[in-house]
Amino acid sequence: MDIVTYALCNKKAKQYTDAAINNLPKGIVFKGSVNYYSDLPNNAEIGDCYTVLYSGTSGSDPSGIEYVWGLNTETSTEEWIAIGPDLSDYVKNTDYATSSVAGVVKPGWYNFEVSSGGRPYLNSRTYAQYQTDENGCFISKGTLENVITEKGLVKNTDYATTSTAGIVKVSPNDYGINTTSNGILYSKNANYSDYTNASSNFTISKGTLENVITGKGLVSNTDYATNVTGGVVKISSYYGTGIYNDGKIYATTYTSSQYDSADDHSFISKGTLDNVLTATIGDISSVLDTINGEVV
Repeated sequence: MDIVTYALCNKKAKQYTDAAINNLPKGIVFKGSVNYYSDLPNNAEIGDCYTVLYSGTSGSDPSGIEYVWGLNTETSTEEWIAIGPDLSDYVKNTDYATSSVAGVVKPGWYNFEVSSGGRPYLNSRTYAQYQTDENGCFISKGTLENVITEKGLVKNTDYATTSTAGIVKVSPNDYGINTTSNGILYSKNANYSDYTNASSNFTISKGTLENVITGKGLVSNTDYATNVTGGVVKISSYYGTGIYNDGKIYATTYTSSQYDSADDHSFISKGTLDNVLTATIGDISSVLDTINGEVV
C-alpha cells in the first residue's frame, strides 16, 4: 500500500471513530447549583446536572434536589428530570417545632428528657425543685405525688376529725348544714316539726330558731301578759311586789303610812294588813277579846 492510500484510510477511520463516539450516550456532567428551579438554564445539553438549593420561587426553605437535562421517554421531549431525593418534607436538627409548624424538639428543658433509646420522659422533681420551676414546666406523676404530699393535700374522702383537718361533708337532712352552688356553707331553715324530730347535734339557723320560738309559744322579756294574752310579768315595788333569788314572788309588807300612799292596785300582804288594822283600831288581839267577851 502506498503512503497516499494509507493516509486516506487513516483519516476515514478517525472520522468514523469520532462519529461513533459522539453518538454514544453521554454521562452526567455536574454543572453547579442554582437557587430555584426557575433558575435552571433553557439551553442545556443532555447530561447536564444542577442542584436546586431552595424550594419554591423565593425564601430559604431547603430543596437539595438534583436535576439532569435528559429525554422524558413518556413525552419524548427533553426536559429537566429530578434524580436526587426530594428533601422538601425533611427538616434540619435546628428546625424546631412551633405551635403552627411541625419540627424537631429539644430535650433538657422544662423537665423534658429523652432516654438513650430515644424515648421521651419527664423528670421527677422534689417539692423544693418544683417551687423553683417555671410555670411552663412539664409535671410528671412523681412530681405531682411529691407536691400533693408536701402541700398536705387530701382526697375528697379524707374527712376531718376532732384531731385531724380534712374534708367536711354537708348533710342538710341529718345535721341541718348545706352549701350554696359556689360552695358557701349555710345552716338549713327547719320548721318546728322537723326540729322536734332532729337529732341533738342538728345545727340551728336563725330561721329555725324563729320557727321554734313560734312553735313552742315562747315570748321575749318584753312580751307582757294582757287580760287576753299570756306573757311575761314584771315585778315592781310600786305595786307592793318583790321576788326572791330563787324566783319566788312575794307581796311587800307596808307600814301604815306606806299603805296610805300606795297605789290602789297594790298587792296587800298579811304584814301590811296587820299594820293597817293596828294603826286604825289598835291591837287586833285586844279588840277581839272585848267583843262580847269572846274571841271571834
